[in-house]
Amino acid sequence: MSIDNINISLERYFYPAQIVRARPEYDKNGDKNNNATHINRSIECLPGEGNRFALQIDIENDLENSVNPPYEFQLTVVGLFNIIDGSFSDEEKKQQVLNTGTELLIGALRERIAMLTHSAPWGVFNINVLDIPKVTALSLDPDSSKRHKTKATKFKKRAVKLKRATHKKI
Repeated sequence: MSIDNINISLERYFYPAQIVRARPEYDKNGDKNNNATHINRSIECLPGEGNRFALQIDIENDLENSVNPPYEFQLTVVGLFNIIDGSFSDEEKKQQVLNTGTELLIGALRERIAMLTHSAPWGVFNINVLDIPKVTALSLDPDSSKRHKTKATKFKKRAVKLKRATHKKI
């Protein structure tokens, strides 16, 4: 049986972090199509449940490589997925949840950003099409999880700073 035949269901998804801030320096007559983003993904098998996985995606705009971004944003979405057929290896299950789950959750993030900006000063913002490569094999390198934790910690620290800055200006 091919890995493409793994039956996955999305149990639910939620947003543990959502920050969107309008940028006053935005030029509404300027370039609107050069907004870069950073995406981090992590996946875990839920303890004691070999067929349930949590996929987390962190997305933020890359202000250094963007031109004229209307908003500064940082969002996190977590999706809970069930694998219906348990006859695959843990690596194959994670690989399929990463590929299928990322597509679903990026769509949810795209809609959430549009919803959060629909009544903001610069109007609805849609993130650009994202080139996220398919996972063909998982790296079990312990250093890769350490790098992800470092990025996730930086993301959380930046989110706290952005939240504090937003509250001070209001």
